[in-house]
Amino acid sequence: MIPDKFTCLLSKVKCKFTVDADDLKSFRNLKACAVRWSAGPSIAIMPYGLELAGLSPSPLTIQEPKNKKNCFKYYYDHEVLVGVDVYGASGDEIEWEVFQLDGNESFCLRLDDDDEVVRVSGVMYNNGRPEIACRFEEDGEYWCYEYEYERDQAVSMRVYATNSAPGTRIYIDKEAEELMGLYFYNGSSKVYVYRRN
Repeated sequence: MIPDKFTCLLSKVKCKFTVDADDLKSFRNLKACAVRWSAGPSIAIMPYGLELAGLSPSPLTIQEPKNKKNCFKYYYDHEVLVGVDVYGASGDEIEWEVFQLDGNESFCLRLDDDDEVVRVSGVMYNNGRPEIACRFEEDGEYWCYEYEYERDQAVSMRVYATNSAPGTRIYIDKEAEELMGLYFYNGSSKVYVYRRN
């Protein structure tokens, strides 16, 4: 069961599956576009999105790799991320993403090599900080997160997803500003979803 607070954002996320892919490709034609590369995923629109999948963000570089196997190409317009090309194991582009920023909301649409939307993520902000986020897959799987704060720092998130108990609380373990891990409790034991090496 998803709480009502997610209804609006989840509805907007689902509507993004009907967009025309040709209207989204313009980020590749920007004249003032800066490009960055990474040897694996580096950026997710949802806070802790990569880490929740068990991945550490890869560092960004301006150097284009000779071998594009599993690489990511990031497009920036005036220092704002607008799109990503995703390369597979063969070094060919297999998917791409476009970012849409609109006031207190932001969205990321991932499309396959047939230009079909396969995943949409959205984040709603309150006073500049993430309040809730949703990710919806083409097969109907979803993940919704509600971020909890103490003294303007995110300390945990409540998760509502197709594959977990509703309202599971994931704690954010930080040292200074560095993320050390994400975990939940199983009884009195910590179970890490992500742990920094």
